[in-house]
Amino acid sequence: MLSIFFFYFGEYPYLTEFLIWVNSVYGNDKALINEYTVLFGTAGIGTFLGAIALRFAVEKIRRAILTTIAYAVGMLLGVLLSVYLVLQNNTTIAFVAMFLTNFIGVGWSNQMNYLNGTENVPTYARATSFAFSDGFAHLGAAISTAIILDFIPTLGSLGTWVLFQVPMVVMGIVLVFVLPNTIGQSLEKVNEAEAGI
Repeated sequence: MLSIFFFYFGEYPYLTEFLIWVNSVYGNDKALINEYTVLFGTAGIGTFLGAIALRFAVEKIRRAILTTIAYAVGMLLGVLLSVYLVLQNNTTIAFVAMFLTNFIGVGWSNQMNYLNGTENVPTYARATSFAFSDGFAHLGAAISTAIILDFIPTLGSLGTWVLFQVPMVVMGIVLVFVLPNTIGQSLEKVNEAEAGI
């Protein structure tokens, strides 16, 4: 639940307020803002492609490790590069960074969170567990989207955007130590409870 909470804490501001931030950086250059808007929207295709690409690894690599990679490489590194390259006004490479963020960060993380939120609890509680975890986790999105832009005058653009990604990476590392390895395992053997059915 906390992993999804902190993922949404970093993901939602990127998906919903990144272009508001771009507008604050280049407010007088409408053509450039339009270009970044098109590039950001087009990079969203990476989410779809990333989810498909994950299919080739999801049954071979421990899910907690894939989640941590998605958080660290996709979200933390992807957002860091996206912000830095927008500040450098390098539209072409900024697009590549935005695509990376969507491909691995959003495309992989969402799928991994859904898997982690269901396969690590007994069968009889899976739907309830995921509904509770995902529902509570959306508070992370509500909190972060309400406050992220207020941090920029104090921490700067790069510092703020990176800071909001760090908690999810920490939680990804925690997952490696607390979640069982479910690759090639029967979920009933991994986590089925004897009582409460």
